[in-house]
Amino acid sequence: MLLDKRPFYEISSQLADYTGDRNLAFEFLDALESWYRDLAISGYDPSGELIFHGERIDEIRKRGRLYQRNTIDKAVAAIEEAKNDLNRNLNISYTIKNMILKMIA
Repeated sequence: MLLDKRPFYEISSQLADYTGDRNLAFEFLDALESWYRDLAISGYDPSGELIFHGERIDEIRKRGRLYQRNTIDKAVAAIEEAKNDLNRNLNISYTIKNMILKMIA
């Protein structure tokens, strides 16, 4: 939903599964960050050896061409900020929603 730039209210309704537990929130953030990492390197890795989500290489390459580098960098920065906020014991729901707002803005 994030990659498709869906409206916040659609994304927000799907977040309950990831905001109830701090460990689950970190797992969500790690998975999201690895996806954006794959998008960032997909154009530089023709063999696909460095892609974490190799089973979805075609989708990653297609989406990787659609996103500008600064958009990916902005998303990763928002994810890292969310991780830092969770480490400082900020509210999980607020932290995740704040991150998503930064990513889709």
